[in-house]
Amino acid sequence: MNVTGEMTATQIIALIERLSEKLDAIHSDCESISASLDLLRETDRSKKLENAEKWAGMALGIISDADRALNNARQFLTY
Repeated sequence: MNVTGEMTATQIIALIERLSEKLDAIHSDCESISASLDLLRETDRSKKLENAEKWAGMALGIISDADRALNNARQFLTY
């Protein structure tokens, strides 16, 4: 669906729901990456890995925030 200036609330809600599903999938992938980084941490104590873990954690937080914001927008449009 293309975003236009003439979308109805129902269309916007549907778009938000699709985006939320995609964010859930991305979040799941990021969790898998974080888990893999944790396993690597058992044998690798490098600064690069430590930085990668920090960035992966930040990505999880940003994705969660984006999903929460979309859900708030959907709730406002629903009521």
